[in-house]
Amino acid sequence: MIATEAVSQPKKYRYYEEEAIEASGLPVDLRRHNMRKCRLRNLLQRLGVTDSRYILNPSPQQREECLQQLSNAGGIMFDGKDYIIVIQREGLAFYHYIV
Repeated sequence: MIATEAVSQPKKYRYYEEEAIEASGLPVDLRRHNMRKCRLRNLLQRLGVTDSRYILNPSPQQREECLQQLSNAGGIMFDGKDYIIVIQREGLAFYHYIV
């Protein structure tokens, strides 16, 4: 659900917050990131996940730190061209998706 509903797939039905982001006049790239963060936050709330991060334009050092942290603690990392999404959860195996 996280990969298909929040990270990569555009939604058919939008939240009011998404409509406000679209009308904000921000550059297209920034609107896309804000929309993804909004969808991700809504989905994670439904799933009961409380520990997540969205990092825009991460440095190689930030990527490495997130990989190291998740490989020790467990969780999921979505690694995009200009962002990373980190969802930490104990008892979950470590997954690293390139999107």
